[in-house]
Amino acid sequence: MHLRATRCRLQAFPCKLEAMTSVHTAPRQSRPGLAIGGGVLAGVFSLAIIAGLLWLAGDSGDDVAAGQGSNGRVGDVVTAAELQPEDCMNFTGTGSTARFTITDCGAPHIAQVTAKITHPDAGGVYPGADAMTEWVGVRCGERTEAFIGLPLLETTLADGRLLPDFNTWSAGDDGATCYVRRFDSTSLTGSLAGRGSGFPRTDQVVVSRLIDGDCFVPTAGTNSYDLNSNSPVMLVSCDDEHNGVFFGRDRLDQPIGSIFPGEDAVGDATSRRCGELFTEHFGVASDGFNYRYWRPNQQSWDLDDRTILCSVLDADPLVERFDPAGFEPFYELATGRCFNLGPEETSDSLRLDDQVRVVACTDPHVGQMIGSGELDVEPTEPFPADDGVQQLAGAECEQLFTGFVGASPFESELGKFPFWYPNEPGWEDGDRRYACAFLEGEPRSQSLENAGA
Repeated sequence: MHLRATRCRLQAFPCKLEAMTSVHTAPRQSRPGLAIGGGVLAGVFSLAIIAGLLWLAGDSGDDVAAGQGSNGRVGDVVTAAELQPEDCMNFTGTGSTARFTITDCGAPHIAQVTAKITHPDAGGVYPGADAMTEWVGVRCGERTEAFIGLPLLETTLADGRLLPDFNTWSAGDDGATCYVRRFDSTSLTGSLAGRGSGFPRTDQVVVSRLIDGDCFVPTAGTNSYDLNSNSPVMLVSCDDEHNGVFFGRDRLDQPIGSIFPGEDAVGDATSRRCGELFTEHFGVASDGFNYRYWRPNQQSWDLDDRTILCSVLDADPLVERFDPAGFEPFYELATGRCFNLGPEETSDSLRLDDQVRVVACTDPHVGQMIGSGELDVEPTEPFPADDGVQQLAGAECEQLFTGFVGASPFESELGKFPFWYPNEPGWEDGDRRYACAFLEGEPRSQSLENAGA
């Protein structure tokens, strides 16, 4: 999954999906033989297909008891069915010639078997490649984490799996093999049993391996909004300057093997779920906040990718810990309240229902509420043409500005000030609200009340 972050702001209307840019995803392949699934992304399969490889009968239990690594088999070249839990191995060959060379765990190797599992339909009808992929993927992740003693995302390790296809299942082999490797596929030395803590995550990770609560900055020369799921980022303290706060990952509930429903449908489903994860993580509703997400495109969807990643993200550094509990809806601010804009918010993008962070007027701030209200017009009055709503709201805000600042906006050195009013669709829905506020690019540390008197 190589996707750029997409912006979403959930309000009373659906989030409009911005253009998604796919860089490269491997094309989907047929599944005539044993599938080797590599957990390049958590919950995302990068599938390499080995055609025509016949499995032998597997164990009938869910897990096979862990054995002794090589168990005197160092140097043996075996099939997937002959691998045993704790075997350390290297991959040899491709396609129908693919074999696995058993190594001494003390010598360099690429992977180690963590478990052998068997599908509950063993002995019956083959459940299908997609259902098998999904079932094995979830359970291999669980078995591998139990084997190393830590969640994979807290390490530099990744899981993989070898699973039966229709032909091998029909031949009597219904077992699957779970294994662990380094995320970057470099060599390992020593058994990984219970040793996950020996491979701690570093300060640099890729986006797909972020954990809830991680604060991060893009690596040098990378724009925040160009990050894709495989982009490297640097982890930093949330009390220091940072560009992103990761708050959730999940899998869309569309089944493996389902047809790609389209960019808009996947985007809408992702934005809704990220909104729910925002609430779960921060404890407040996501309405009025900006956030970004990564989600599957059609190519990665066809490779069984259903993973979504959610983050607050800004091109400008956040200079303090992001705490949505300190925000209030802009329109609801009392007259005189001072505020700063939230992540990815500008004076041009701010809307009445957006959230702003309230601060003391003696602290640095970019905005101050002058006043708000509802236009005194009949509910049935049609939308005024020729900027009529702007004129109505402007007249109200001119009076509020004069009363608050002590001088009219045309006489004050403060100059112009922005005000907000309903557009035509909002007007037709009954919105008559307006608001007046002072906004400027550079922070100030004093109130504007009576500043012009």
